[in-house]
Amino acid sequence: MGIYKMSEEIELKFYIDSTDNVELISDTVENALKDYQIECKGTQKLANAYYDTKDLILKNLNMGVRVRSVDDKFHEQTAKCSGIVIGGLHKRIEYNVPIETPVPDLKKFPTVMWKDQDVELLQHNIEKKFETNFKRKLWHIKQNDQLIAEICFDQGVVETKDQKEAINEIEIEVKKGNVDNIIDIAKKIIDYDQIKMHLDSRSKAYRGYELAGLSSLPKAKSFIIDESGDREKALHSYLSQFTEHEQIMLSNYDVRALSVMTLSAYELKKLTGDTYYGKISEILSELEKTASMNEEKKKIFLDLISSKEYLNFLLEIYRILFK
Repeated sequence: MGIYKMSEEIELKFYIDSTDNVELISDTVENALKDYQIECKGTQKLANAYYDTKDLILKNLNMGVRVRSVDDKFHEQTAKCSGIVIGGLHKRIEYNVPIETPVPDLKKFPTVMWKDQDVELLQHNIEKKFETNFKRKLWHIKQNDQLIAEICFDQGVVETKDQKEAINEIEIEVKKGNVDNIIDIAKKIIDYDQIKMHLDSRSKAYRGYELAGLSSLPKAKSFIIDESGDREKALHSYLSQFTEHEQIMLSNYDVRALSVMTLSAYELKKLTGDTYYGKISEILSELEKTASMNEEKKKIFLDLISSKEYLNFLLEIYRILFK
C-alpha cells in the first residue's frame, strides 16, 4: 500500500442551465461574494480517466476510481467512496494518491477500502470506461484570513468512445467549518440572479456510467409515508424522496416521479409550516395531469427548480439536516 491522503468531501453541486461563458460566471462569483475575501487561483485543464472491471465491481461497491492529469501531466489517482447525496449536497470519503502513470494502482489505496475483494484480481481486470475532460476555474473563499471554501466552475465534456455530453457546473466545497459556510455562499450566488442553475445529485462519474450505457435510467418509486414520529427523520425522508425524484425527472422526464415530488412537497409544507411547498405542490400537480412531458412543460419544470425561491428553500432544509 502506498502513501495516500484521506479526506471527507462535502460539496454543493449546481448544473448551469445554459452555456454561460466563464467571464459571466467569474463576474457572478466575484461580485456576489464581495463580502468575503476571494482569490482567483486561475484555470487548469483537467483530464480524468475512469476505470472499472468488465462486470463493474467498483460501481457495485459504490466507488468511483479515476486517474487525473492536470495540464497534461499525470497527477493523482482518486477513489471516491459511497456517502450521502441529497439533491445537490454531496458528502463522501475520498482517497488520493500521487501517480505518474495512466493506469491506477489499486494496491496504493488503503486495504480497508476493499473489504473482502481480491485487489490483485481487480487490478488485472480494470479497464478505462469513460473520460471527463474540462477546464476548471478555481476560487478560494476566505473569512478572517481562514480558507473556508473552494468554488470551481467546470466546463467541458463527459465522453465515451461514441458519445459526448456537456459539463457545465459549479461546485462549492467545504474547506473549514461545516455545511453552513457553503450554504451561505451558495445563497449569495443564487440571490445575485445572473445565472440560471439547479442543484444536481449526479457526480461526473455517475454521468459517465450513464452515458456509456453502464447504468440504467432511474425509475420512479412508490411514495413512502414516514411513520417514525421523529421530525428530523421525516424531513430527511421526504427531502430525499423529493430530490431523488427531481433527478429522475431530469434524467428521463418520467411523469410518475411528479406524484412523489408532489406528495413529498405537501409533507414538507406540513413539517416546516412553509407555504412555499404548497405552491410547489400546485405546480407539480398541474404537470402531473399530462401523460407525457412536452417541451413547454419541461421548461415549466426547469424554471421551477432553477428559481431563487425554490433553491433557497431547499438549501435551508439542507442546513437543518446537516447542522
